[in-house]
Amino acid sequence: MESKQLIKTLKEIAALMALAGENEFKIRAFENGARVVESYKSDIELLAKQGRLESLQGIGKGLAEVIRELVLEGKSQVHETLKKQIPPGMLDILRLPGMGVKRVQLLATELDITTLGELEYACVENRLATMKGMGQKQQARLLEAIRYRKRFSSHFLLGDALRAANVIIGELTKNDQIQRIELAGSVRRFKEVVQNINLVVATQMTHEEFAQFLHSVPPVESIELVDPDKIEATSSLGIPIHFHLTDLNDFHPVWLRHSNSADHNEFLKQVARERGFSWRKNGLHRKGVLEQPDSEEAVYKLLGLRFVPPELREGGEPDMIPDNLITQNQIQGFFHFHTTDSDGVHSLVQMVNASRHAGYHYIGVSDHSQSAYYANGLTPERVVKQWSQIDEMNNQMTDFHIFKGIESDILPDGRLDYDDEILAQFDFVIASVHNHMGLDRVRQTARLVKALENPFTTMLGHPTGRLLLSREEYALDMDKVIDAAATNGKIIEINSSPQRLDLDWRWARLARSRGVLMAINPDAHSMEMIDFMPLGVGIARKAGLTAEHVLNSRTVSEVGSYFTR
Repeated sequence: MESKQLIKTLKEIAALMALAGENEFKIRAFENGARVVESYKSDIELLAKQGRLESLQGIGKGLAEVIRELVLEGKSQVHETLKKQIPPGMLDILRLPGMGVKRVQLLATELDITTLGELEYACVENRLATMKGMGQKQQARLLEAIRYRKRFSSHFLLGDALRAANVIIGELTKNDQIQRIELAGSVRRFKEVVQNINLVVATQMTHEEFAQFLHSVPPVESIELVDPDKIEATSSLGIPIHFHLTDLNDFHPVWLRHSNSADHNEFLKQVARERGFSWRKNGLHRKGVLEQPDSEEAVYKLLGLRFVPPELREGGEPDMIPDNLITQNQIQGFFHFHTTDSDGVHSLVQMVNASRHAGYHYIGVSDHSQSAYYANGLTPERVVKQWSQIDEMNNQMTDFHIFKGIESDILPDGRLDYDDEILAQFDFVIASVHNHMGLDRVRQTARLVKALENPFTTMLGHPTGRLLLSREEYALDMDKVIDAAATNGKIIEINSSPQRLDLDWRWARLARSRGVLMAINPDAHSMEMIDFMPLGVGIARKAGLTAEHVLNSRTVSEVGSYFTR
């Protein structure tokens, strides 16, 4: 191990020891050891081989043995043991500005936060604002620091990529020489996690002129000409961008090709060959003549195929192409959001006004339940107080309705978080897991199945508990959970939060096939987060859902009838 890596590892050992609650003198010994190695200008490897590390001032016998292992073997037993003991994400949190050992330990013990992704999600949900030793300003600083780090990741959340792409498209459409620009690639297909943004551009500019123009577009950086048809750059969020340049007459075949997965393109090429076409960079050729279809639908028609919406182009030949996939315009309302009564940023009145302004006709409030103390969960007394406010607001509105709901924690044994007397009075109950995520597969599955068997459960919230790019779904037999939902007539949520997008579209396909009704919800903790809804709609489309599969495509009276059935 080279000196630079050795210094880094010694510092890491000291940090891990601190997180593990080791003796203060031991921690300082490793911190001092890193400084000693850093200041030593001769060959540290030679000292290790000669067994003379203890000749350095401040290096004792135990520390010398660790350094020897690191230098000569590349790893140390002490380091490996600590890494197994402490979740790796806690070190990442410790490296954030303003985060000391005590704060990191507090997050782990109080909120079960051990990764940057979990911390980011908690900040977005406003959970640190009232936490002792944190507060609103520290929460904002942490969120800014986390998002800065994400610039250097090789994978990105769909929501971040989509937002960046829309900003760039907005800037480029201001140029009269750009005839058309469309989103393509994995972002258009609504993959939950992406590596780049693909944009297809029809322009009268040469690729050199277009590249020069990009230098004046604020969200675009690091521009590089790859070939006459492609320019690579980076967004201000650090997401790679691929600009694919084409002639307007060839736009649709090129857009189609760059929107598809490799498998789907291979499928189309095979069909094209069978029908006497050759599939080239600029489109379909037959007998030397370039076909110029005026839409993607026309390309599929030329090949004798049904049109495949982009969300369904992940594999080769689709196993299903439903008519009339669900659209955002068909969504009438939603059922999962939080207010200042628990851990939301905005009041019920503000959330209602924002939802009405966005064109929705109803919402279902679902603040956290009483055991979610970290999120200011509602006691039964506070639930009743909220119901009174909802009744008063509903009496004043004729064009909008608020349904009374709760996001009830599923307790470790599968029970919900209130007595039946309280549960029976809600219009709907979202049952969700927020703790004890480390249960084994059998116990976790039994926990969710029991919650779904509860007569007062309406829907299962963020079913797998995953946080994209930071936390895997918990151990769970999702097949059994979906069966339990089908058997008991329960709804499963597609959570639209860009960090969740849970239920996964693959599981949503299975749920659809078993007749499980689904609800697309934003899990909004602020007015701005209501705008997450289209992400959930995209995942629903990827799962092949139509309006009949989605509860919140129904009118307010239809939803009311469903809740009282």
